Amino acid sequence: GRTVTVSWEIASGSALGFHVLRSAGIDGTPERITGTMLIGGPAFEWIDVDVASGHEYAYRIEALLPPGESQVFGPVIATAATPREVALRQNLPNPFNPATLVRYELPEHAHVQLVVYNALGQPVRTLVNASRAAGWHAVTWDGIDDAGRAAASGVYIARLVVVDNADANHREIRVMRMLMVR
Repeated sequence: GRTVTVSWEIASGSALGFHVLRSAGIDGTPERITGTMLIGGPAFEWIDVDVASGHEYAYRIEALLPPGESQVFGPVIATAATPREVALRQNLPNPFNPATLVRYELPEHAHVQLVVYNALGQPVRTLVNASRAAGWHAVTWDGIDDAGRAAASGVYIARLVVVDNADANHREIRVMRMLMVR
């Protein structure tokens, strides 16, 4: 997933602190997502890291006032971003030893096959062979093949095949080179 940043500023007031409330859409039940009261100011920022791509959220700010009262402001509606196209990003780190992170992006729910091949085109390790939601994804390749053996130093190819759930004949393929140095 991605993040949603909620920020606000106060000019003055008697608030002791603030909490951020979130609901799934405008009609959802708001729940506190801040573990502790936010204090300081006059500018505040909360980064919500627990969002799903393409989902709509409603955020509210709860001001905690003396003596034990509160006032809620909002809502502000935000939709977590979704990738615009299928992408296979360069692995990190590259070159690598002993492991590397392979990242890919899906604009919609699809079946994903992500396989690592050696320079001869032989499959070495299947990293993903499953249905995945729209969004940003990452998987670690630990340099081990499907048989549990350590792969040798050299150039490897990551091949991402994304099959459209609505039309199995429509597939997108992306490839990327990686270098393992043992």
